[in-house]
Amino acid sequence: MHQPQQHHWKTVKPLLRYLVGSITHGLQLTPSSSYSIKGFSDGDWGSNLDGRKYTIGYYVYLSNNIISWNSHKQKVVSRSNTEPNYRSIATVLFEIIWISSLLLNFIFLLLFQLFTQII
Repeated sequence: MHQPQQHHWKTVKPLLRYLVGSITHGLQLTPSSSYSIKGFSDGDWGSNLDGRKYTIGYYVYLSNNIISWNSHKQKVVSRSNTEPNYRSIATVLFEIIWISSLLLNFIFLLLFQLFTQII
């Protein structure tokens, strides 16, 4: 942005405060001899007694390292237990596909850089 205005700074300030306050936080990644992507999803319908809205969550692991997770409450009430479960499976599957394509792009970029250094 060549000419940031006041509303830009109002948007960026909370983000910068968060980054400064969480500088010591992080995830510990352990090396592995083989790499595989695994995803797990689950949902809970019964714990929300007020609205009976389904809460779904998922975790994605690269080898033994958690690299992505999410949990959220559905905006609408589901008629059955099956629909939110399918939705949570689809969500974790989309996340695995996105992470796989991201990792492939990194690999191709590294190979391209290695190949151009050899030539």
